[in-house]
Amino acid sequence: HNAHWQERGYGGHYVDWPGAADFYRELAAHTAEDGLLRVDRLHGTPGEMASQFSVVAGDTAHWRLPARMLDPEVDRLAAGNVIYLLMFEHMIQSGVTRIEAGRGDYTYKIDYGGRYVDVRRLLVLRKGRVHAVRAWLLLTASDLLHLGYYRIYFSRLIPKIRAVTGRKPRPLWRIWIRSRV
Repeated sequence: HNAHWQERGYGGHYVDWPGAADFYRELAAHTAEDGLLRVDRLHGTPGEMASQFSVVAGDTAHWRLPARMLDPEVDRLAAGNVIYLLMFEHMIQSGVTRIEAGRGDYTYKIDYGGRYVDVRRLLVLRKGRVHAVRAWLLLTASDLLHLGYYRIYFSRLIPKIRAVTGRKPRPLWRIWIRSRV
C-alpha cells in the first residue's frame, strides 16, 4: 500500500497516520477472532500481486487499504482491477449488499459504481451565544487548516517538493488529525 503512494510522492497510509500499523494489526486480530476479517489476495508467478482488507459485519463490508505489487508486468495484467472484481464477487456471494470504502476522494471508488455520501458533523453544545460563537470559530479554524495544510500544502506542494529534494514522507500533523475527528 505505502509503496504505491510513495511512488507518487506521498507517504502512504502507514506513514501519514501515526499508529496506523498498530491499529490495523489489532483490528485484524480482533475481527479475525470473530470471523469478521476478510483479506482477498491475488497470487501469480511473482508472488502476491494484490490484496484487499475488509471487515464484514452483516450485509456491510468496511473496505480499507487496497494494495498491489509495483511491477510493470503486474500493471500490464491489471492485477489491481482483477482483485477488485474478485473481492466484489466474494462479497456478493457472502451476502454483502453494501461496501463502505471510507472517506477520501479517489476516482477508483466511482469507477466501480460507488457514490460519494456527504459526511456531516453533529455538535452538542451548551446553551448560549458564547458557546455557539466558540464552536463556529473552532470549525472555521478547522476548515482553514484543512484547506491550507492538507489540500494545498500536504496534498499538492509536498509531493512536488519531495520529487525535487528527495525528502522522506512525514506523518500528518496531529493538530490536523484532531481537527478532522
